[in-house]
Amino acid sequence: MKRIAEFPRTAFAVAALLVVTGCSDLPVKPERRPEVSSPAPLAMQSNGLACTEPDAKLTSGALFQVCVNPAKWNRDLVVFIPGYHDPASAPTLSDNFSESPLSLLFTALGYGFASTSFRATGLIEPDTWIGGDLLELVVTAETLLVHSTGRTPRYVYQTGGSQGGLGTVMAVERYPEVFSGGLAGCGPIGDYGKQIDYVADFRAVFDYFFAGAIPAWPV
Repeated sequence: MKRIAEFPRTAFAVAALLVVTGCSDLPVKPERRPEVSSPAPLAMQSNGLACTEPDAKLTSGALFQVCVNPAKWNRDLVVFIPGYHDPASAPTLSDNFSESPLSLLFTALGYGFASTSFRATGLIEPDTWIGGDLLELVVTAETLLVHSTGRTPRYVYQTGGSQGGLGTVMAVERYPEVFSGGLAGCGPIGDYGKQIDYVADFRAVFDYFFAGAIPAWPV
């Protein structure tokens, strides 16, 4: 049975839920997909992780990176997708992906970790971002993990916050043969229009009860 949980976007909460996933509803093993041809190999870092180069790209031009601690890998992969980025900005990943809190958190727990910038910024485009970039990222990450460790991947978990949470729901619902489960952090998965319509109302009520807690309008 697929499980999608929505919760506040904190790395430790995500990690804790991933660790206990399967207590009652066991994750589903995804179907193995054909390997991509000749991906750039993972390079060992000083912190013990093996990661792709910072400029690695998918066929669409989307940036991607994969990291794993080969000595600790539990054969599972966590795929993280980012939240909303201003459409006027270029797609980016963390400058030091192997040292990012999320990468270090999941790899320390034994998971392989992968992420992509997608091919563009702005509002998510399901067919090309999820059905294209994200699926290619999974296949590429699996191939790299096999070549780097000699072991076959087992479960693939999808996670993300904000718009990444929305993308997580799309990925797990549309491609159950790929993703074993998903954890959507604070994603607009109910009604995005209503969320925008009532955000000012929420802020007015919040300021009434907690005057001064947030000194300025956050947008």
